[in-house]
Amino acid sequence: MNKIAFLMGFAALSGLLLSSCSHNSQHAAGLITIDLSRQIEAEPMGIDLAEARVVAYPAVTDSTMLMPAYQWKGTKLREVRDGHLMLTNNQSMMTFDEADGRCIYSFSHQGQGPAEYVTLSPCTFVGADGNWNTASSKGINVYTGSGAFVAYHELDSLLEFAPLAGGYWAVLMREFDHPHTVYVYDEQWHRVKQMQSAVVSRSYTVERTRITEVVDFMRSNNFVGIMQSDTLMAIDPKADSLQPMAVISRGVYSRPEEYKTLAELKDNTRRLSFTAFPVGKYLMVSSFMGEKAWLQFYDRADGRLVYSNSGVCDNKNYNVSYPIEIDGTIYPCSITTCVDGSTLYMVVESDFMAELTGNEDANPAFVALTLKD
Repeated sequence: MNKIAFLMGFAALSGLLLSSCSHNSQHAAGLITIDLSRQIEAEPMGIDLAEARVVAYPAVTDSTMLMPAYQWKGTKLREVRDGHLMLTNNQSMMTFDEADGRCIYSFSHQGQGPAEYVTLSPCTFVGADGNWNTASSKGINVYTGSGAFVAYHELDSLLEFAPLAGGYWAVLMREFDHPHTVYVYDEQWHRVKQMQSAVVSRSYTVERTRITEVVDFMRSNNFVGIMQSDTLMAIDPKADSLQPMAVISRGVYSRPEEYKTLAELKDNTRRLSFTAFPVGKYLMVSSFMGEKAWLQFYDRADGRLVYSNSGVCDNKNYNVSYPIEIDGTIYPCSITTCVDGSTLYMVVESDFMAELTGNEDANPAFVALTLKD
């Protein structure tokens, strides 16, 4: 999500991406263009290209149950490394064995003291060195995979961050009402460069209700991008500026830049929202509007739609899920924003797993989805 959490309504205002239906002046020759208003209603296609498998049914450890993925404290897969699944759950950072679901590490540093956090931040990721990095009280706490505290890096005015390729980090600071600067830090949290964007956060009041719109990343565990107008701009630690990747237009479903009334604000929650990031040779786009949702893959070379699957959005639980068939069983899967090469990982909720397995204490399971070349 970062990201990708598919929060809607008032709770999602801090995560909305500012965009308009006008095209960005930086369009480069050959940049792929995706018109979501024309393609979201596409019939299911390319389903035979998808190979899916259940990765693990995480075991119960110390009577700690994994929470449903749609809750903001719920299960989020952050990294797949050396046969291990590294995830956050409630207040804990956890590592499971991919082969049998056995929990190897589970730890929490919740508290009020140094090296602790009041609540585990949604901005919690695994670095290139295998250490956990989580936002906490104007900075970053770093822990080893087994839970030992490593370091605290002060970053005053930190808004959010996400990992970049090569061990780098992309960071946004709290900068309202003027264009944001994207800061790049190295693995040891030393600032190495900054990039200017044209994206602006806004804070204003509508009918005595204070509304804050914060620019969010389009991110997975190995990619960070930011929407600039209708162009997805990738953050490349080796480049000196944001790199245009794709034009993604909502068309007639574009959001207004500001809300004049609360009625308009409430109506906006039913407008088309999406998240996008590369998965191997494809650009994955997950869109939702009202109770409908679409999971699509586009060829990054020519923008061709190669896979389209329709799902549902549960507005009560703020959860978007898609039906994925594995050995004759349909699994309702939500995206975790974790990518390993050309494989996208998804999570199956505990309620479905309990029904499927007959174990009322079943944890969520993970599904690996790969498109054939």
